[in-house]
Amino acid sequence: MKVFLVRQWFDTSIGGYYSPIYPDGCMDLIPRPGPVGVPYREFPAKCMEGSLARYLPVDSLRLSTRTIPVSRTLTAGCPVVDHGIFCDDNRRLTQLGASEGDYIVYTAGLAHYPKDFFKTRWRLHDVRSVMERSSRGIYIVGYMEISKIVDTSTLGWGEAALIDPRVDSIGRPVGYAWNPVFYLSPARGGVVLGEPLKIAGAERPGLKYIKPMGLPRFKSKYFRKTVLRGRAAERLLRYLESL
Repeated sequence: MKVFLVRQWFDTSIGGYYSPIYPDGCMDLIPRPGPVGVPYREFPAKCMEGSLARYLPVDSLRLSTRTIPVSRTLTAGCPVVDHGIFCDDNRRLTQLGASEGDYIVYTAGLAHYPKDFFKTRWRLHDVRSVMERSSRGIYIVGYMEISKIVDTSTLGWGEAALIDPRVDSIGRPVGYAWNPVFYLSPARGGVVLGEPLKIAGAERPGLKYIKPMGLPRFKSKYFRKTVLRGRAAERLLRYLESL
């Protein structure tokens, strides 16, 4: 069994900022923008009224090497943790040997922004500046078992949708342009942690966060997209299932 740690949100690595976490533990994970997909306004926010578009800056977003205006911004919209579907658009997990029975563990940068901060729309630079002064860190926010692997480049969308309807209802609107590999959980969906689990502070991995899990010290690359095997994978999974 292998455990894949993935971080797929509108994060600092692509010129964005950490998703918000509120004092009661509620979090709104902001999906990364993409060249194709669906508007952010079609994703309802969990922690405030309205959609995830409320969390976007008023000026522009960074997309790879391009800056695009918010009015043209679409979200890749995947992963959808609670529905148990992960869209591997660059086939990284496939290259790492993901198979049925493995697990995906979702990590995200989360920050405690000032109260009611996102009730006002801000410029991208302003949001990033406030984030850098806020209490923040890297958290485990959920996980899912891989029970099905659907490659739309070999099956086609019609046949893929017959294998699992989530491919059509959730995956197709955001992945139709590049025929990704979809990793799907059992029908009950993925697990969203009631309280996200901190694994690193603002600057670097912290032994104090991961020692209770029985894991060795993480390297910074573990927070992007990597794989744990053997005892480390089993210990992390047991710890998450015990929460």
